[in-house]
Amino acid sequence: MVGLLIVFVGMELLLRVYNPLEFSVRRNKIILRSNQTFTYQNKTIPNLDSTITVRKNNLGFRGDDLPKNNVQYLKIITTGSSTTECAAMNEGDTWTDRTATDLKKQFPNQKIWINNAGLNGFSTYGTILLMKDYLVPLKPDFLVLMVGAMDLSQKNKQALDQRFATTQKGNKLGNVLFNLANHSELISTVMNLKSMLEKGNQASVFRGKPITQRQHTTLSDTAINQLVLTYDQSLKGYAQRLDTMVDLCKKNNIEPIFMTCPTVYGIGTDSLTNVNLETLDVYGEGNAKAEWQILERYNDLTRQVCIKNGLTCIDLARIVPKSSLYFYDHVHFNALGCRLVGEIVADTLSKKINKPKK
Repeated sequence: MVGLLIVFVGMELLLRVYNPLEFSVRRNKIILRSNQTFTYQNKTIPNLDSTITVRKNNLGFRGDDLPKNNVQYLKIITTGSSTTECAAMNEGDTWTDRTATDLKKQFPNQKIWINNAGLNGFSTYGTILLMKDYLVPLKPDFLVLMVGAMDLSQKNKQALDQRFATTQKGNKLGNVLFNLANHSELISTVMNLKSMLEKGNQASVFRGKPITQRQHTTLSDTAINQLVLTYDQSLKGYAQRLDTMVDLCKKNNIEPIFMTCPTVYGIGTDSLTNVNLETLDVYGEGNAKAEWQILERYNDLTRQVCIKNGLTCIDLARIVPKSSLYFYDHVHFNALGCRLVGEIVADTLSKKINKPKK
């Protein structure tokens, strides 16, 4: 027993000095790992690089380090989940990188700093905490948010930031573990590893299957409508969290730019593979047609909050073609998809740069 206690204390101290994971959570605070490099070997996705290197800078984000004297810089931060972080893309190939490259070419005399603060598995629960703990204090001029997809996954228990959601009613053991994880780096690390391995996120970057390797499920319109209706309560919470994000930005003179979530699945047939994009098994609940209708309800709320507050909404869900030309699995962008999204975001931002903020 004494030996186990010594091992526990030793591992706890070691992880507090160095933790190889991208982030951890303690006392409901996000602890980012700065100045670290992660390398992944891709042996499963044919249209991605075989070796992927992801560098986290002095803030724990992807992109250039924050300059010490940054007052004169135009600061832009992108945030969201895995579709923003693009952990399967090498340095320089994410859509945030593409945005930065385009803007710096258009404005060579403007000091521009752009960082990618996307975190795999994060819904708006985690993003709000990230905003409070890290992003708002940086006072960016623009905050670009791609949100919604992982909030759908919150209901399906797929999001890594599950502990930020409301207490799990009836799950006494789970609540005890969450409380312990708020005080222990070791327990927090074990829980994060468990979630990552189960849900195919940071520890399993390439776990997402290409659409050609997925099963298919046919559902009646009645069954789809019934499934869609089960998300009503979750949608109410999502709308409230969108309002919270807007309020945080307004109070701190940050201009938010929201983006809807595009996917390859949901409608029609893929032009490259002839795969039926409506019957795909996406998350194990229903099929792609049902999942797309549900995601579009989240996207609609994103559109509505932008209209209500006079904000810019980049409607990627309606702009990015539903084609595997731009996605390496059901939802994540490949290099060409990142290039397309980067161009779209850069075009939107370029129209705002040099214009006086409201």
